[in-house]
Amino acid sequence: MAGNSFLAMSSCLLEQLIIRNPDIAAFLYENAMASASRFLSSTLLSKDLLSTALGVEEHAYIVLDGLHHCSKQEVTSIISFFVEKASSYSKKIYCLIASRDDGKSPSLRSFPTLDLSMDDLVQPGILMFCQHRAKILRDMFDLSVSESEFIGTEIASNSQGRLNQACHRYQ
Repeated sequence: MAGNSFLAMSSCLLEQLIIRNPDIAAFLYENAMASASRFLSSTLLSKDLLSTALGVEEHAYIVLDGLHHCSKQEVTSIISFFVEKASSYSKKIYCLIASRDDGKSPSLRSFPTLDLSMDDLVQPGILMFCQHRAKILRDMFDLSVSESEFIGTEIASNSQGRLNQACHRYQ
């Protein structure tokens, strides 16, 4: 997330909440027009709109991913906002924070955590994808089975758990 990560995150979340509950669109539009900006450019306005939109939900399941791309200050701001909302509403708001543990936010350490290994979860899928694509290359370029298996295995092992990197290497 570049720039103001809270604004980027809240903008995406507001869009999803409008799709889920179109009745809040008019309220959000009126508030946006009152702010004299076509874009969500104020963190204060963003928090107000998001608070209102979440407040009318019977329940919400929010997944925050990629916080490791944010600054320490942004991570703390985002987490504290959602912790406050989850604890203050009588409705059920659940948050799942998926992030690499890069030590940026001590506030993350106060939550129950589940450590997941990329090797256990992602790498087998990447290997399967790479092997499948290598078979296509074998047919296209008349490669031997051992050559195509080598290509698939090498690309998967060098992808470092990033499927988009593995896909990019084939293009």
